[in-house]
Amino acid sequence: MPRSHPPRRLLVLISALVPADRRRLWLEEWEAEFAHHLQTRAVESRGRTWSARRLAGAVQHAVWLRWQSWRGGLDPRASDAWAGDLAGDFRYAIRACRRAPGFSFTVVMTLAVGLGLASAIFAFADGYLFRSLPFPGGDRTYYVNDPDTIMGGGLRSADAALLRHSALAGLGFVEWSVATSVGGQLVVDDRHVDLFAYEVSPGFRSTLRLPLTAGRDFSPDDHAAGAPLVAWLSDRFWRREFGGRPDVVGRMYRLESSRGATKELRIVGILAPQVSSFDLNNPPPDVVVPAQGPMRSGPNTYAFPLVQLPPGESPEHTAQRIAAFLQSEAPAAKPRTIRLGSLESSQVAGGKPTARLFFAGALLVLLLAAMNLVHLLVSRGATRGAEVATRAALGASPWRVARLFVAESLVLGAAGIGAALLVGRGLASLIAANVPQFPTAGRNLSLVPMVFDARVVGFAVALGLVMTIVGGIWPAWRALRGSLHGRARSSTGAGGPGAHRWARVILGSELTVATVVLVGAAFMGAGIYRYLTQPVGFDYRDRVWVSLADASGQPLPGTDIENAVRAIRSAPGVAAAGLDTVSVGRQTIDVTSGTIDNKDIRSWRVPPGFLQAWGVPVVRGRWFEDAEFIRSADDVAVIDERLARLAWPDAEAVGQTIRVNNVPSQVIGVVASRKSLLDREPSPTVYVPIRESDARSPLVAWFPGGAGEGASERLSASVAAVVPGARVKVTPVSFDRLFARSAGEAQFQAPVMGAFGVLAAVVAAIGVFGLVSYLVEQRRREFGIRMALGARQADVKRIVFREAVQPTVVGLILGSGCAYALESVVRSKVFGWQSNGPFAIVIVACGLLLVALVAALVPAARAVRVDPAVTLKAE
Repeated sequence: MPRSHPPRRLLVLISALVPADRRRLWLEEWEAEFAHHLQTRAVESRGRTWSARRLAGAVQHAVWLRWQSWRGGLDPRASDAWAGDLAGDFRYAIRACRRAPGFSFTVVMTLAVGLGLASAIFAFADGYLFRSLPFPGGDRTYYVNDPDTIMGGGLRSADAALLRHSALAGLGFVEWSVATSVGGQLVVDDRHVDLFAYEVSPGFRSTLRLPLTAGRDFSPDDHAAGAPLVAWLSDRFWRREFGGRPDVVGRMYRLESSRGATKELRIVGILAPQVSSFDLNNPPPDVVVPAQGPMRSGPNTYAFPLVQLPPGESPEHTAQRIAAFLQSEAPAAKPRTIRLGSLESSQVAGGKPTARLFFAGALLVLLLAAMNLVHLLVSRGATRGAEVATRAALGASPWRVARLFVAESLVLGAAGIGAALLVGRGLASLIAANVPQFPTAGRNLSLVPMVFDARVVGFAVALGLVMTIVGGIWPAWRALRGSLHGRARSSTGAGGPGAHRWARVILGSELTVATVVLVGAAFMGAGIYRYLTQPVGFDYRDRVWVSLADASGQPLPGTDIENAVRAIRSAPGVAAAGLDTVSVGRQTIDVTSGTIDNKDIRSWRVPPGFLQAWGVPVVRGRWFEDAEFIRSADDVAVIDERLARLAWPDAEAVGQTIRVNNVPSQVIGVVASRKSLLDREPSPTVYVPIRESDARSPLVAWFPGGAGEGASERLSASVAAVVPGARVKVTPVSFDRLFARSAGEAQFQAPVMGAFGVLAAVVAAIGVFGLVSYLVEQRRREFGIRMALGARQADVKRIVFREAVQPTVVGLILGSGCAYALESVVRSKVFGWQSNGPFAIVIVACGLLLVALVAALVPAARAVRVDPAVTLKAE
């Protein structure tokens, strides 16, 4: 074999795709064809002008020469010949796509929808499932905890300060907290922007090595008491309020507190996009400032310091070192115990359930899109029998035909991947804008930001290439397996009984996946709806919060509070008003009957008007009387239904005795249970009375029919008449604010699951229609012969509908079983889950069956229009 041929070892490997009886003949044909192309293309390439295509050929020429020097000599003109041959294939593929715009558009949109959605969800799930914290060494960063403290965790502030100045200081012992001294509004270009800040201890960035987009670290001088205030901006806040301008670093801005005081704030850095937050219990910060002076001090304060372990050192060994040092510095009768908790686990654990749910749904939709893509490309190849036969008659080898299939799929794939990246970037931005920016029952989903970076792009490109290459190789493989000249006798080209069976199997599998996605989206949507609309035990509609303060922003004193509340109750449109629950006392509750853990009981001190303002109904007995509120009676109590049911399951609760702080109190009434979190049963609750003058803002006011416009002005005028200079702020009571910690995640999931369902329905409908059309196209010749032999149109239509319905029913049965199993798993793991899974399965199955029947109408109409004479003439 001449040196100009490709390595025979590679051709032998490729020829494994060819049946054994034709393998030697086709191997020789490939070698001869390659040699022919090298000679003819080399001659054609002479005299070309220098264009972009010629420049690309020159680059490939250089690469080919490198290969020649390694192989020991090769005609340099081979490079340009090979490049020209490939360029011709791609030019033909582009022309073929232009001749079939509908087919090309469907392929590109299938990739754009499936791959775009998958890349957007991957951008969200990446931080929770596939990468560690967004700073170097995140997997070696740990909390320091002392389980013997009264809090059951954390570390005494004095011990933390001792460790920061010890030989172990190199580990870090840094911490953060909400910056209570930095708040209010930042003046940006004459705009007043609300500000939420964190503060960090010295060495925070150097220990965790937080990346900055621009700027510098905090210096020791920045941490000194009374030093000028400096800050880092979060990437989200920087882009939203400053338009992403880099010149903000080094500039000074005015900070105005709620009490009218002003400070100067200098921006010295911008956190990288990968850094969103450090805290599970608070919203992400807008700015991060240096702590000036000790962050926590005093004998009863606790810190939660972070350390970063040296490479190779175990958490257990580090904990023993810290415990030994503390024991040596402050000897105690009981040996000190220190435990290290992984920061990475605590930070990302909350978002993992949502990330897994979204990622699984996106992969299922992507699987549907991949099936559709392969089916479309196979169908396209099946209808090109005349073209394949003509090329075979003109001397084209199977390798040449297969390469055309692959080239066309790559052209379509490149366009689809580009569209998918645009769609994915837009969807990622939309999802990022709706990620809950507040703690949600310990799941602050904004801790790990969505970054549409090179990882996401690489994920999308890799998946897209795999899908398109597989979609091109399948019809190519079928073309290589068959006889090209034999296909000249068939008007359907690449079809055959095997392909027909494969298409039926794939149609059933696609309907299985579509059923799982659609049923999953349906029962998840129903479950989320029921979860968000469950009874909460009180009426929050038509209620408003009223905050009361004096002219300096301080809480009103007791007498003024009483006067303001009376004025609000008499204001126009107000049916009832009362201060909200004042405090949750640390009280010892003792219930001697029933089966209940007394530690689970909560005690609330409530002022007059509380029950009426919230609309909590009295189930049995009575509520507190005015005299009992005035004297803050401790000999009476009201309990909720849950406590009554648990404490006295077989007796009447009213009249029973309950001990609060070792003081016996008579139960005088039972009220409906109130939920503060949606994801669990309400805690058993005891209510005790408190004077209105001992209560504080906010106040709850009930406006039957809605507060309407001007409510704030009306209430302000009523309060000002009795408390001159008082500030009144009216805020509607909303479901989101009441249940932010247990509703935000479900509200975030609901539209995404709805989008999964819609996209799955669209992709499944396209796939069913395309596959049924393909099945009919495969049997056009058979239908023509049947009609020539006397078959009626109704008989042909019946066959077409059977081809569509049989695999559809099988797929629906398998998919329904998988969906029901999935629903059972969710029901066993989620509190109070109710979704009517069987009903959703029936609805979705009927809908997909209807889609399959409708999709069979057009192919059936086309099948009965087959001219038997044309079919027999082709034979």
